[in-house]
Amino acid sequence: MSQSLEHRIMLTKGREGWEADTHVDLGGEYILRVFTMKRYSGDLVTTATRMKKTAGEFLGLSFIMHQDFNTVVRSQRVRVTSRAVELQHKAALEEIESIKARMNAFYADKTQQEACYA
Repeated sequence: MSQSLEHRIMLTKGREGWEADTHVDLGGEYILRVFTMKRYSGDLVTTATRMKKTAGEFLGLSFIMHQDFNTVVRSQRVRVTSRAVELQHKAALEEIESIKARMNAFYADKTQQEACYA
């Protein structure tokens, strides 16, 4: 495991190889999950997804496709080593304020669209 200034990075070896995962607390019941892994295409991809914490004995996270914010932050074709995963993940975390701004714009636009149809 590695540690950034504000965000804990969990670096593990999963089914598809090395993965990095960070949960950024957004306050209340939401987190922004930043996740880096090798996709089936062979690309190393980092995504950011807003997820809702669910109550229960264990921490659960929920995400609704096409309703919750989800974006590709970085993608590249490289040999997926633990170092490559960690470097790309850290680079994505350096953009966290920009990602949060994009997320806020996504929900502001979504709210505006819903108001138009109400």
